[in-house]
Amino acid sequence: MEISRLLIKFDTIADYIPIVSTATNLVDLFLKRVYLPNNEHKINKNRYFEHLSQKSFTRCILLLFPIIGNIFFIRH
Repeated sequence: MEISRLLIKFDTIADYIPIVSTATNLVDLFLKRVYLPNNEHKINKNRYFEHLSQKSFTRCILLLFPIIGNIFFIRH
């Protein structure tokens, strides 16, 4: 399995684990705001970057809050 698929799977699962989701979504927000805008040509070449570009900022921000953010996404 390629690294991009593993990262996508890890990111998706981590969104449902308190504290882990906080750390992973801090990284996601950094990549979405700092890295990806300066490297738009890499988005279509990398499945993980494509996944991040489609993940909403609202989701990333809510998941920064352990337990509360996780419960919100488990219910929806």
